[in-house]
Amino acid sequence: MPEAWYPQEIRDNGFNADYTNGHSRMEAVKKHFTVGFFHSDYNIGVRGYFQWLIARDGQVYQFAEADAVCFDSGEWNDAGPGIEISYMPGVDDAIFTDAALESARALCRWLSVEWSVPLVDWTGGRIDEWTGFRGFIDHRELVQTEQHVDFWPDDAWQFIIASDVPEQEDDMQTLFTPNNLQNYYYDPEVGMVYVESMPAGTFVIAQISQADFDRMNKVSTVDVAALNVNVAIAIQSSKGTQGTRDANVHAAVSAISRFFA
Repeated sequence: MPEAWYPQEIRDNGFNADYTNGHSRMEAVKKHFTVGFFHSDYNIGVRGYFQWLIARDGQVYQFAEADAVCFDSGEWNDAGPGIEISYMPGVDDAIFTDAALESARALCRWLSVEWSVPLVDWTGGRIDEWTGFRGFIDHRELVQTEQHVDFWPDDAWQFIIASDVPEQEDDMQTLFTPNNLQNYYYDPEVGMVYVESMPAGTFVIAQISQADFDRMNKVSTVDVAALNVNVAIAIQSSKGTQGTRDANVHAAVSAISRFFA
């Protein structure tokens, strides 16, 4: 059973701790900023509106279990947890301080490893909660009765998903290129294979162990059943109409399935 409490948090059991409103599906992690100052942000967390608050100094506060239902996103409440960055527009210089960004990176990667939430960011426009998306999503991308506009900047997300801080990027290992797939990379820190280039903007992540990765580098075909690899656990297509995106996703699944067939 995954850990419900982030190891680096300061815990303050809020209204929705102990699963007052049940368990979420742990499909999507909602990304927010607060539009407030720390004291008021903290009180809102205690009242049950989100799991995590990251302060300007980088301290992470947790108010409910990772998979508890909180009140961060209306119709999306039961899809997964919410992370709030303490930020007041017009007062603070930027959404993230360096310390807050480092903490967000650590928390998101913990959620990926501990709860198998893919490190994928949805950028395809507003979607409703039953589309089946798994990953991380900005509040402004959610279809809700009460629409919101808060988000995390793309450069912050790129830092969060980077294998290591920039001076260590050479640790990323390039996989061989089978069939029509391009730019596979293995991140040993989180045990993920990233497919960076897919048809028309589709992005795929597969999770695999170090041992299985080593085996993949030695053979041209892979027995997916023997490897027990979770292929295509996250798929995002960010371009075109819904029909085009569906076609791109189908093409991506077919291609990656051929790779692991």
